[in-house]
Amino acid sequence: MKILGIDTSTVACSVSLLNNEQLISKFELQPRKQAQLILPLIDQILKESSLKLSELDAIAVTVGPGSFVGLRIGISIAQGLAFAYSLPVIPVSTLATMAQGAYRQYQAKCTIVALDAHMEEIYLGVYEIKHHLAIAIQPDQLCLPSKVRIQNAPWFVVGDAWNVYHTDLLSSINPQQMVADFYPHAQDLLTLAKEAYLANNMLAVENLQPNYLRGTEAWRT
Repeated sequence: MKILGIDTSTVACSVSLLNNEQLISKFELQPRKQAQLILPLIDQILKESSLKLSELDAIAVTVGPGSFVGLRIGISIAQGLAFAYSLPVIPVSTLATMAQGAYRQYQAKCTIVALDAHMEEIYLGVYEIKHHLAIAIQPDQLCLPSKVRIQNAPWFVVGDAWNVYHTDLLSSINPQQMVADFYPHAQDLLTLAKEAYLANNMLAVENLQPNYLRGTEAWRT
């Protein structure tokens, strides 16, 4: 099983490659530089693994919600490579990827992911770990931070919205632990993508679409 994972859905940028049992990852936190970084990172990781793009079985990519520009970069790269080498694609939620990362790094089994969506709204994901995988308790959503209502649990919370809308979010949620400066990582994307690959939950590249959770006409230029 050889899967390339790409994430540019936030201010971070990462690439991971699963080559059977070997996993190689690269991560950069350089806002607004994803377009310059992503292809060199892919080239570097392929060289380190001595693999060619033509030897891949699939390409996985975070499809949102997240940064409009960042999502377009990652999805465009995934589409271009998949078209060129006739590969299937595996779309994965940005918020699920972050919940999976919280489990990997902090053993968090109940995670609320909240990203600043601007316009005084947030992207909200609520996840629990089952069989070592992040599973959505409810669909990812766009909402007002003041309207979040979630049943009490030992929540681990991540994402920049916890800094931006701290007062509103904490009025209804009492987290056990908070890591606001937390970003998706392609390593965790591949954990979820591997299960999708084994279950044959893949798409033809022409069916790959971003999940903005907001109409594109609402985005500020």
